[in-house]
Amino acid sequence: MSIKNVGNVHIDTTVLDRLTIELQPKAEKIVKQYGNMITVTAVTLAPVDTGNLINTITANSKMIAPLTFRVQDGTEYGIFQELGTYKMAAHPFMVPALEKWRQKFLDAFGDFFK
Repeated sequence: MSIKNVGNVHIDTTVLDRLTIELQPKAEKIVKQYGNMITVTAVTLAPVDTGNLINTITANSKMIAPLTFRVQDGTEYGIFQELGTYKMAAHPFMVPALEKWRQKFLDAFGDFFK
């Protein structure tokens, strides 16, 4: 039994604790699945000159904590490609990749909690 004290009220969180343990692996699977799809899409949308940018997107994309997936590039110039500079137009690849999968990701979590 897990008892939490909130002021003068004692709350038994045993059921909630068990549900959290049961649901987390399923939720992590959804996060990882869509994180990988966002990564692949970012790679396909990234501008290619030497190939370094797209190679570092794949290398640095991973699950970094429970329910947290980081998609990033490993170059110092990726941000300039994404946002542009005063000398260069933007060639966005990360934001469009995220936007492509955003609604399906949200729908997957919505279905998960039905």
